Amino acid sequence: MPQWFERTDLSFLLDLEGLTEKRLLAALDYLEGLPAEAWQQEMFESVCRHYRLRPAGVVYDVTNTYLYAEAARWASWEKIRKG
Repeated sequence: MPQWFERTDLSFLLDLEGLTEKRLLAALDYLEGLPAEAWQQEMFESVCRHYRLRPAGVVYDVTNTYLYAEAARWASWEKIRKG
């Protein structure tokens, strides 16, 4: 992870001096222990306040489903194309 992190711009963009793998994993463990829906909602609202956003739509990310899901008959491309 340290080698990967050094190749990214995260430390410049986010001012993350002192970030270590141990601290990052501890932060992820902490977040895992929180009620996910509540903290995600709070984070979303915080970003909206900070950037003065007024959301008007929903983006549904299906990346994991697209990349890792097994074939499902109900979700075949033929059925999607036919509507």
